[in-house]
Amino acid sequence: MPALYQHTEKFIGGIFASYGRFISRHPWQILIGSLILSVSLGLGMLAMERESNVEALYTPINSQASIDRARVQELYPLTTASDFFIYQLPNLGLWGEVIVISKAGDSNVLTEGVLNSVAELYEEVLNISVFVNNTGNVTYTDICAVLLGNCVIDGGLFVSNWFRSSFNETTVPYPIVSPTPTRSLDISFVLSGVKLNDQDMLLSAESLRMRFYLREDTTEERSISWEWERKFVERMASFKHDVIDIAYASSESLYIEIDTNTGGDTFLFSITFSIMITYASLVTSAGNFVSSRGHLGRLGVIAALMGIVSSLGLVALCGVKFVNIVGVMPFLILGIGVDDMFIILAGYGQTEPSGSVEYRISETFRTSAIAITITSLTDLLAFCVGATSSFLSVRNFCIYTGVAVIWCYIFQITFFGCCLVLHERRVKANRHCLTCHVLPFPEEIRGQGKSCCVFCCCTGSPPEFKGQEDGPCDRIPRVCLPKIALWPPVKMLVLLLFGWYLGMSIYGATQVKEGLILSDLVTDDSYYHKYADSWRRYYGDIGPVISYNMDGPVPYWTESTQEDIRRLLSTARESPYLDSDFEISWLEDYLKFNNYEVFPKDRFIRELHMQFFQYYPQYRNDIKFNDDHTEILSARFYAISRRLNSSTLEGEMMKESRDIASKSPLPAFAYAGAFIYYEQYVSIVPTTLITVSIAVIAMFVVGLLFIPHPLSIIYITVTMVMILVGLFGILHFWGLTLNSITMINFILSVGFCIDFCAHICHAYMHAEGATRDDRVVQALKKVGVPILNGAMSSLLGILMLAFSESNVFISFFKTMLLVIVLGLLHAILFLPVVLSLIGPTTSLQRVEKKRLLFEDTIEVSDFYGKELAVKTMSLQSGMHVVSSYENSPSKNPVLFETLPSKINDIHDERMSVEAELHAPDDDVSTKVIGDDISSDADSANIQDETLPVEKELHAPDDVSTTKTTDDGIGQLSLEMFEPLETTAVAGNYAEGSILHEESTYL
Repeated sequence: MPALYQHTEKFIGGIFASYGRFISRHPWQILIGSLILSVSLGLGMLAMERESNVEALYTPINSQASIDRARVQELYPLTTASDFFIYQLPNLGLWGEVIVISKAGDSNVLTEGVLNSVAELYEEVLNISVFVNNTGNVTYTDICAVLLGNCVIDGGLFVSNWFRSSFNETTVPYPIVSPTPTRSLDISFVLSGVKLNDQDMLLSAESLRMRFYLREDTTEERSISWEWERKFVERMASFKHDVIDIAYASSESLYIEIDTNTGGDTFLFSITFSIMITYASLVTSAGNFVSSRGHLGRLGVIAALMGIVSSLGLVALCGVKFVNIVGVMPFLILGIGVDDMFIILAGYGQTEPSGSVEYRISETFRTSAIAITITSLTDLLAFCVGATSSFLSVRNFCIYTGVAVIWCYIFQITFFGCCLVLHERRVKANRHCLTCHVLPFPEEIRGQGKSCCVFCCCTGSPPEFKGQEDGPCDRIPRVCLPKIALWPPVKMLVLLLFGWYLGMSIYGATQVKEGLILSDLVTDDSYYHKYADSWRRYYGDIGPVISYNMDGPVPYWTESTQEDIRRLLSTARESPYLDSDFEISWLEDYLKFNNYEVFPKDRFIRELHMQFFQYYPQYRNDIKFNDDHTEILSARFYAISRRLNSSTLEGEMMKESRDIASKSPLPAFAYAGAFIYYEQYVSIVPTTLITVSIAVIAMFVVGLLFIPHPLSIIYITVTMVMILVGLFGILHFWGLTLNSITMINFILSVGFCIDFCAHICHAYMHAEGATRDDRVVQALKKVGVPILNGAMSSLLGILMLAFSESNVFISFFKTMLLVIVLGLLHAILFLPVVLSLIGPTTSLQRVEKKRLLFEDTIEVSDFYGKELAVKTMSLQSGMHVVSSYENSPSKNPVLFETLPSKINDIHDERMSVEAELHAPDDDVSTKVIGDDISSDADSANIQDETLPVEKELHAPDDVSTTKTTDDGIGQLSLEMFEPLETTAVAGNYAEGSILHEESTYL
């Protein structure tokens, strides 16, 4: 397994190294091409379409309720222009509504003054008009829903002369009133907080409501009704009165307010962009005015921005609609992009500063490109799984964000990679980071009497050793993290705290509620928020009416069928979720109408159609006949829900209503307009669990590819599960529910978990050390800082969402904050402690089976001909050569450092050596083969630009001598006591790699 892993990583690393060499030769072409591509794709945003329908966004696609609604619409066409009954609608209807409360201290809306104000408000609404082409001004009475020739207005009774005179005489019964001998109304639906006298006559009420219903039979009527609703909201917003206070809304208000609020928060992105630019600049601005990488930090943020623009344009061109939650995507991608940039810069900082441009870039991509490929791949897989969600908001968000991850990754390795090449060229030329002028070295003007300002700002030099470019944001955590995490008291505290955290999370996960209260998505200062609060306070006990629909011909004239229908409705009334006193049955009224006389089929249908409807017109749209009225194709009956104060109970009520219908011998199905929204309550938990489980499995497979050790995979998987359980549990304590928005964060959390956890485990498996603690220290030093920077950049990316006016964005901020903090704590505290106690003891790093222990002195002549005395000494983990020198004008010391290398061939005390020599601007490959073979190195053609050259040099049995003369490398001699392979990188630095012939894996 380790051999396969090393082979795979070496192969992929070689590809990225070749790519690094390629962009180092052609930076300008690739950089300009990246910019042109981003701008071209960004133009696709001109074709972007928006989807703001709340039902479409936050309810499951192709749910059972949507299928049932289509069946109801097919069976029972709308008749809002003639026979309107709200409970017969397949949806929640079109309307404008006003809830009225009194400003007086007694809170009674049935006083003379309040009722006069209500009458004024009533007239104000009736006079609202909209202009329609080819028609002119259309008032409410022209577009209102109609029953028996009159506009249908809930609460219109309160402005009638009958009500006012009867109320003054205290003769208004409650809850059923009869303003005419043939008309009865239930006023409990339009009054709240009522008080009655001893005879159950109405005395007072805390609030009343008036709902003005609109037509929607045709597309034209719906269009006019929507326009009237907008005018209604505008007029109510300007309505002021000293006596009454109102809360108002229309059927479209929620859609409009959610879309307006989320769209209005996009200005926060510009602030976030500025924060990210500032943060990246601060972290990367260490060094002098030559070596400073501040511009690279800023350009890394630009690369992320290019990915955002490209994804928005491309996905819009593909016809995927923009949904309001996608407005969060730019905040998230900025954090991911800056994280990738930090990883690339970390790899760049680990390369030898004296190496050529091509060498440094290729080695940077050999290591860092693999790391950002892992993180981008895991994030992409999580979003691909999320794109299969049954919620349109989740699906479209994952599509937009997944594509953004791809483009962000592409522009980091193209645009930002080219910027890194140009930066390195500038540094090699010793140019100022702002003016690009060539600067003198500090020692050249030292002692010339220049001011400190000139010395600091007008001199500079390339970095002389690894890590010199690192700032305090890199150095301090690298030192502190291992000491904190591995201090024994901290280990014990971490285990105790995480045990407590897991227990509380499991408890919270069992208490979390499902569903999204859509009204909570608007801002607190929205008029709809006030309306929703008033509705819940005064009328929250009004449940939906459930229809039991017969989907097919049924012999209603037979006693057995009549008994089955009675049993169905009786079972519904006995349900704890449904009202035991409410029932609407045309069949029962028809049997009463005929004194329960049993008729044959023909007479039953004929009298039902010809006579019964004349006295009971409300049932006209509850029975579907064939064209010649000789067959009953379908019919429906009604029950009503009790007051249910939680989304869980509403979901259970829907499931039980369906269960009652399915158990009946009749071909019945249960439906209510509100079921469309209740679907999320019953589907969000299984959908989330399935989606997250698939994502975890996908991450497990990715982990096997990059960290092929069973214990490490188990630790990563357990950590991911702990984070997910913690996220579930903390939702309960934070007052959040499991819904389509938090579901997005669960999908994101899987990607973030693997990012954080895989980095630390990957580093641990490659770390060397005599003990587990030693290896954890090496792992934290290597990846602790990138993990911290990645978490910080992600936090800064979402920070401004906390100040959003949209509850959608605020909810996203809260859950993402949990994901990032939990992932970070598990990565830098929990996993290091676990690995230090029970981590794998094997390492994937190639080490010596026999330690090479010797000291010797070798000679090196630099290109000035000065002799340098270099003393070598070995360390436990291998051979390290530290230099000391005299009388050399070189700016940097000569340094030898052991590097892993593969032994090609060893036989008969002879050695085969392959070595590379790098001049500052050249790539010279020297090859030593066998024994007593030589060639004239002076004849090599070495150009100013990078040019691969292969030469054969003399190699006696125990001494390898390499020499170049044209590029100032000088002569390098290494004397070995055993046949060993060397790899040398020369220039201002030299590196040698020494491995014993018996190398293996431990």
